[in-house]
Amino acid sequence: MIVGSTGGEHDRRQWLTPVLLFSVLFAIHLPFVRSALQNGDSAVYNEQVHSRELGARTTHWGYLLTGVVFDTILPFDTDTNMNVLCVAFGAAGLTALYLVASRILGSPKWGALAVIAGVNYPYLRSMVLSEVDTVMCSLLLLSLASIQRRRDEVAGLLFGYAMAVSPLASVWLPVLLGELAHGREEQAPRWRDGVRRALRFALPGLVIYVPVLLFHWQDYLFGARGVLSGPRQPFDSWAQLERSGKFLWRRGKWVWALSMVGLGVALVGRHRRPPKSLAWGLFIGAATAAITSERFLDVPIQLPTLALSGIFLIWLLKVRMPSRLSNLLLAVVLVNGLYYTYRKTADLVIEKAEESRLYREVRAASEPHPALLVGVGHDWDHGRSFGWIAYQDPRLDRAYTSERFRREATEVLDREPTALVWFLDPRPTGIAPWRPRGVVSERTLSSGTYKVLQVTQ
Repeated sequence: MIVGSTGGEHDRRQWLTPVLLFSVLFAIHLPFVRSALQNGDSAVYNEQVHSRELGARTTHWGYLLTGVVFDTILPFDTDTNMNVLCVAFGAAGLTALYLVASRILGSPKWGALAVIAGVNYPYLRSMVLSEVDTVMCSLLLLSLASIQRRRDEVAGLLFGYAMAVSPLASVWLPVLLGELAHGREEQAPRWRDGVRRALRFALPGLVIYVPVLLFHWQDYLFGARGVLSGPRQPFDSWAQLERSGKFLWRRGKWVWALSMVGLGVALVGRHRRPPKSLAWGLFIGAATAAITSERFLDVPIQLPTLALSGIFLIWLLKVRMPSRLSNLLLAVVLVNGLYYTYRKTADLVIEKAEESRLYREVRAASEPHPALLVGVGHDWDHGRSFGWIAYQDPRLDRAYTSERFRREATEVLDREPTALVWFLDPRPTGIAPWRPRGVVSERTLSSGTYKVLQVTQ
């Protein structure tokens, strides 16, 4: 009776800790949620979720399907529902990172520190302002945690799902295979056990991923955002490695730099923890991501590197070379990293929420005329966002940089002869040539006063 009771208590504790941690992380980050967009891609994805159009971006079919589920269940607008989705996945990913780090480092306390070290701006940004990246990264971390607990079938399902969310998940397969090869901690890995585990991992993943590929193969491989035909930079291995290095340094700063020292020591040193298989898996995965996939300038392909590298930072400073100086260094690095990450994310959320409010107010103040925006920062991001937020159609081309409007004004005004043109710059340079064709007035919204051109001839 005592043994059975103790085992049940242990099982309950094993489940209780991650459930409580997930709940706390979800509650901490939920206040960041607003009805706002991160970028133009978010506008396109959210419109497809809203219209239940799963076949338009088949490389992200899993993300769109998950979005449809959340958008059906939750009572808010689509933008808010998608942000809640990403908060839930982001919290689950950080919980998985805690489980992975605690087992590798041998201490829940050090596992918690590894989570603090692993929280980074790109992860947090797409956790509270919906994007594909954090969902994919979270599924990879959950898969890794499942492998550690020898739940290989579950790990395979999660990895297959990550592949359905984004095919870029494939470059992180070395991390998962390294953990599969590691075997049980208390015994040396045996090749038969490794093969059995690999099959138990692979088959469920293929069940998830292959039907998506077979059903949508033409768009998946050769469509506008296809694996083989999507827009990307020319292949240049050195330039790609440089881009990855700059991204990691910009986003990770000293946390990443010290983590790389820890990773280097883990690769060449003699020790039980962390296992060399994880160190080599992360190294190979990061290098593969840089060389094969760092061609999409707006995709944070190294997100899993930033998340997992915190394990090696904690191992280096708390396990390998513990001292008062290393404790002080760790405290300074982590506090500085957290402050930078959360402050920058909070500022971005406020900026994007104000941007969304401006777009809605411009639409309302322009009725019954269509509205054009001049002076946005980026044609794609702001154009798609304005089209979706104001008119529920991200394909509308009604937002222009000042330079583009000066080039295309005649064509634009001929195409939209009844539009009201809102100039976001308080001293617009492109308005003067069009004064004879219309009336320039000033209109005040909650965010300020803007010059507005209404064409009359």
